[in-house]
Amino acid sequence: MAITRARKALIAGAVGALAATGSLLTLSTAQADPQTAPTAATATDMPTTAETWDYPGAAKIAGEKGIALKRGDGHITLTDCAQPYDLQVRSRLGHFCFAVNSKKGLLTLELPDSFGIDNGAHPVTATLDAGGKESVVKAPVNDYTPMGEAGDSGERSILVELRVTG
Repeated sequence: MAITRARKALIAGAVGALAATGSLLTLSTAQADPQTAPTAATATDMPTTAETWDYPGAAKIAGEKGIALKRGDGHITLTDCAQPYDLQVRSRLGHFCFAVNSKKGLLTLELPDSFGIDNGAHPVTATLDAGGKESVVKAPVNDYTPMGEAGDSGERSILVELRVTG
């Protein structure tokens, strides 16, 4: 019985020591500083999430090449004609090549004296402005389509929109 009492005393002492150690650890744990209430963000702090569809780098391209790329959905992009391209617009300023990465796309631009589209695998609709009068030219797949002064109107025209239609 003496062993049993000794065991009980030993176990009770061990449990007491563990409880005391746990209490000391809890009390000595680092406490965080009190949190301050978050402040509401103002409109000037918040970044804009509205997409403007403005063509990136348009001012630089206009200065270097004479073509004003205005807005688009990103599916028709100007590319170097030395690289693979999907359509080429011809004007008195030169040839301008575009890559198309979707079945549908939109690009608004201003390319003066445009006279033809050499089209690849996507049907394209081109909108032209000749002295304030707009006309639409449909360019079929894998074909050259004259427009503007080389087309039906015979007038010098500004290409104002390219639209991939399928």
